[in-house]
Amino acid sequence: MRRSAKNLGVLDFVRKELKKDSSERNIMVILLFITVLSGSVLFFFLVNYAFISGYASVESQGGYIQELTIHEIIPTVYWSGVYGLSLRVSNFTELLYGDFDSGEIIRQDLFFDCIDSSSEGGSEVYASTSNVIDFDSLEPADPVEIDNFTGCSGDQCAANTFTDFMNVSVGTRLIENVPSSYTKRYDGNQSVFDIGILKDGLGNLVYVTHLTSIQRSYNYEKIVNFQLLLPNPPNATTRFYFFTDPYDVCPAGSSVGDTIRASLKGFVFDSEGNPVENVSIVVAGHENFSSSNGSYSLSFDSLEGTYSVLVTKDGFDPLTSNITINFTNYTFLRNFTLSNYTPGSGDTLLGEVQGYVLNSAGGIVYGATVMAGDARTSSDSSGYYYLRSNFSINNAVLVSFKTGYENYYSILNFTNGTSIDKNITLITVEQQKQYTTGPYSESPGSNSPTQEIIQGDDYWISAREINKEVRKNTFVRDFVGIYNLRNSQMSLLFSVSPEISDFVKLDKSSLTLSPGNSDGFEITIYGTPPIGEYSGFISIGGGIEQDIPVNIKIVKNKFPIETLLVEVNLFKDVYFSEDVLKYKLNFKNLLRDQSYLIHYTVKVINLDTQESYFSEEYDSELKDSLTLIDEIDLPKDLPEGDYVLQVEARYLDSVSTAVSSFRISRPVYLYSFFGVPLWVLLVIISSLSFLAFNFVLYKRYRDKNKRYKIGLDYSTLAKQGDSSVKIGLIAETKHPAYYELDKLTTHAIVAGATGMGKSISAQVIVEEALKKGISVVVFDPTAQWSGMLRKCNDKKMLAYYPKFGLKSSDAQAFKGNVRQVKSAREYIDINKHLAPGQIQIFSLNKLDSKDMDIFVSNIIRGIFKSNPKE
Repeated sequence: MRRSAKNLGVLDFVRKELKKDSSERNIMVILLFITVLSGSVLFFFLVNYAFISGYASVESQGGYIQELTIHEIIPTVYWSGVYGLSLRVSNFTELLYGDFDSGEIIRQDLFFDCIDSSSEGGSEVYASTSNVIDFDSLEPADPVEIDNFTGCSGDQCAANTFTDFMNVSVGTRLIENVPSSYTKRYDGNQSVFDIGILKDGLGNLVYVTHLTSIQRSYNYEKIVNFQLLLPNPPNATTRFYFFTDPYDVCPAGSSVGDTIRASLKGFVFDSEGNPVENVSIVVAGHENFSSSNGSYSLSFDSLEGTYSVLVTKDGFDPLTSNITINFTNYTFLRNFTLSNYTPGSGDTLLGEVQGYVLNSAGGIVYGATVMAGDARTSSDSSGYYYLRSNFSINNAVLVSFKTGYENYYSILNFTNGTSIDKNITLITVEQQKQYTTGPYSESPGSNSPTQEIIQGDDYWISAREINKEVRKNTFVRDFVGIYNLRNSQMSLLFSVSPEISDFVKLDKSSLTLSPGNSDGFEITIYGTPPIGEYSGFISIGGGIEQDIPVNIKIVKNKFPIETLLVEVNLFKDVYFSEDVLKYKLNFKNLLRDQSYLIHYTVKVINLDTQESYFSEEYDSELKDSLTLIDEIDLPKDLPEGDYVLQVEARYLDSVSTAVSSFRISRPVYLYSFFGVPLWVLLVIISSLSFLAFNFVLYKRYRDKNKRYKIGLDYSTLAKQGDSSVKIGLIAETKHPAYYELDKLTTHAIVAGATGMGKSISAQVIVEEALKKGISVVVFDPTAQWSGMLRKCNDKKMLAYYPKFGLKSSDAQAFKGNVRQVKSAREYIDINKHLAPGQIQIFSLNKLDSKDMDIFVSNIIRGIFKSNPKE
């Protein structure tokens, strides 16, 4: 054991070593904890991000068989979908085309100079990649040719798709056995929209479909009369040109898709001839209001037919009239005179009317306008409406209308109470939407007289008060219309009062209305708060200062028409952007012995901005009940905030909805400190702690294997200098060891067990002394020192040189002599043998042990008698 430090007692030294050992153990524990903790966090993030896809659960009961439907979406990479309306526009001769990407479904409305719906075999639309088709040489094509065009191999190929056959008439020529297939309608019907493949004499592949009646497409929201499936190589954009039968001859009457731009205008007066403003005029689902001078004007697209005109205003008896629209009669001038209604005492009361707006099939009609008295509202997504106003007791008029339906008119009688439950049935008419775009050479309806707009100096808001009943975890929508009858532009701002802003959202926060125009904003009310009643208001500022009271009642989730129950559940409440949002969707069919197709839309909506970040449509067949488990890949950089997963299911011309709320948060590892992401800091901390832990662990392992465990105070050892020599390295260290030669003038001993290096150590001291010009005399009892006179060539010995900072070239021989001692009583005069920088070796190996003792005694006496200098 070496001495550790000056002025330290043994006990203090031991205490210091024990304290040092304890500190190292504590540091190891702390480093291990930090390493494990930070590594675990990083591992969790990595696994959660890269490997864990989530889980799903299905509720069931003992004794029941649970049916599961796994919904898989397979990308269609060899086809493009095209849908739209093919319409007749007289004198339109432009060749229409579209560029389609593989896998996309796109709307393409088509216009032709002639579409003969009475032609043999019906009307068709043709598509080809060539801008010229030889119709006279058309014949059935082989589906394999389409697969060669797309490079398809597998289930999506034409050979596996066009497995039916159809007939096509080109003029009077019938082409039979044309390979065909069908595309689905929203309700699952697969026998409406056909598609066949042909080939002309020029080698062009031609795709044909028959025009149908105008109806809803694969998507309930889309109105079409054709759907086409067009082949497209993967990741390619292909141009297709569209044609109709060149042999069609259009009759004088209307044909498929003909719409007429009709206009109705005039004035509204009272019985004394005074103009009446803000009178509602409704025709074919379109509404406008009379201005301050009583004038009104409507312009709309319609098919041929007879339509009712409904004229209403609170305080006047309602008035109805009919107009018949055709290709020669589409402009109407109508002045209306309203009769004042002067109620007597007790002829009015404050009442309410509520109910559901349904279609003729009993399905829900959403967004229908309902008016009675001075109140006005729209049916919500469940078809429900509610009105509260002062009504005439015996002659209250209830009016409802919506584009695509006939006007509804009914008289209410409040003699039996102040509340009436009244369901409204709207009858569908063959009415199509107005087309505002298309390849017209002139603007649509340019043959109609120019619409005259009479400017006023007022405004009109469609809702004085909003009263809604919302089922728990569903939502309803309403629309508030604003009419600018002023001569100047109107800039408006919208906001929702804090009491209801968490679950009442507007689709816009501002609106600019030019003079004489109308627009509005949509309100979405989510049934996410607890069951109860809530009140607030919507503020309109800017060009108008108006508050619209909003009264909301959240009720239990009971359906007015017990046909379909929809429930959506999320597996957790908080998600991160780029997470996988897993949800479970339950459908319950409450109709006995009747199955039907559900077309449902799933959306992810930000409650604050009302922006939709995901929207996907699906179809499923429903028998009794259906549980679907699906997932949504949330977009990258999805803003933090409150969201809802919204499901809207359409079935049997009805709508059911469900919502589930969740929150988007930022993952902890995306937070940063001083601009450095947390995950980077975790990596740094984990790496440093891991390295430090392993360093301490290695140090303890190394110390454990050391022969010398107590620390050494290097300051107490000899230093490099003129009177000191380097004798090697401190054991088990890289620190050089020096010895002060002056100390050799007294007593010195090299001690150690056999084989521990006593001779080598002594030889090192001697070598260093010789290098400094000191005389050395060696009495060698084993004849091992003679090698000092020769340069070392022992490879084993030379191999140790690098450990001490030496090279093989550093080996050298020293000057001196070797003398064999044969007699124990031989006298040796030491002073005669001293020569600076030389070594004198007296070999004693010839003496026995007794003689060697005598020789050593004589040498020692001789040295002391020689009086050597110290």
